[in-house]
Formats: sequence, C-alpha cells, structure tokens
Amino acid sequence: MTYIVKHWRGELSLATSFWINTVGLNVIFRAVEALLSETSLVDDSVLTAQIILVSTFVHTVVVYPWQMIGLWHSAHNHIKNTQNATWPNVVKVLVVISIIGTIGNLMTNHEHHKNLWRIAVSNSAKPLD
Repeated sequence: MTYIVKHWRGELSLATSFWINTVGLNVIFRAVEALLSETSLVDDSVLTAQIILVSTFVHTVVVYPWQMIGLWHSAHNHIKNTQNATWPNVVKVLVVISIIGTIGNLMTNHEHHKNLWRIAVSNSAKPLD
C-alpha cells in the first residue's frame, strides 16, 4: 500500500497526517506560489501565469481534498484506536474551518484567477498585476 493511500485511509498517525501531509505540504505549495508570484524567476508572464494556474488547480482539486479527507480519517481512526478524542476533535474542527476558509479564498481570488487565465491563454507576454 502506498503512502498516498495510507494517508487517504487515515492509516498514518494523526501527527504525520497533520504536520507532514497537511502543514508541511501547504508551506511548500505557498512558498513556491509566492516565489513565482513575487519574483521574475520566469521572465515570460504567460508561462508564469500558466505555472501558477496549474499549481493552484493541482493543489485545490487534488492535493487539498487528499489532505483534508486523509486528515479527517486519521482523526477518526485515532479516536477509535486510543479512545482519546481531544486532539482528533480539534483537528476535525480545524478541517471544517480550513474548508470554509478555502471556499472563501477561492471566491475572493476569483478575479485574480480570471486575470491569470487571460494572461495564460494570451499569445503575447503581458506584465502580471
């Protein structure tokens, strides 16, 4: 069984699911996103917009659901295996807050993503806003 499947099923420890698979991966994704958004690492604004959009899509549609579902399952399994519900319930509350926050961020950043899309599909490079 692969690591990805173990996380999805909640078979990893709650600490690993939270700190490595959720917090750690989010820090990496945000650092890459910030690096791409704030520097001219890539001089081509079309390519930069495409990279940011693909990264955002992969994180939002693939990685983030995998993180939240695996974390929820891990919390549930932790309660079942240890009869201790304190930290798992805190984690479940954080998952719900995270999902609400992510939906809010997607709504707030909708115009930004539309602008990135326009740049990404354009034929000529234009400065990013």
